[in-house]
Amino acid sequence: MRAPYVFSSDYKHFYCQYNKPSYVKLLKLEMLTAVANESNSYEIVTELCEYAAKVDIPIARESIRAVGKIELQQYDVNAIVDRLLQFLEMEKDYVTAEALVLVKDLLRKYPQWSHDCIAVVGNISSKNLQEPKAKAALIWMLGEYSQDMQDAPYVLESLVENWDEEHSAEDID
Repeated sequence: MRAPYVFSSDYKHFYCQYNKPSYVKLLKLEMLTAVANESNSYEIVTELCEYAAKVDIPIARESIRAVGKIELQQYDVNAIVDRLLQFLEMEKDYVTAEALVLVKDLLRKYPQWSHDCIAVVGNISSKNLQEPKAKAALIWMLGEYSQDMQDAPYVLESLVENWDEEHSAEDID
């Protein structure tokens, strides 16, 4: 989009309706991310969080990624971090996986959030993580912030036990 600011006040037109096809929803998610600014980011992220809780897994994943993109643009980071941490507490594996990757990106850009994030990350069961990117993100956080996680060695041990058996082509960032 060449000039997203033109549509920034009309962002609600890009909200997804349940009866629209997935390709339209994905395009609308792109548009919402593009038009986010300081004045509307809270409302947009609130809407995106609703999509993350829905049944349509590809849309839920993309909405979580959109929250991360908006968060990395530095709009209302406090509220967005709270929402990312709520994603980690959801009991949906794909939501947890996407959120872990975003928390890793968040901690790289804003290490001052480590205390809040690591407290929640420490409660995640590594046995439920199936996605290589999520495992890599968790391993990075364990290595970077192990001093803040009492169970870090045990979590890492459970991840490493099955590492050789998995045929992962993912890079550890």
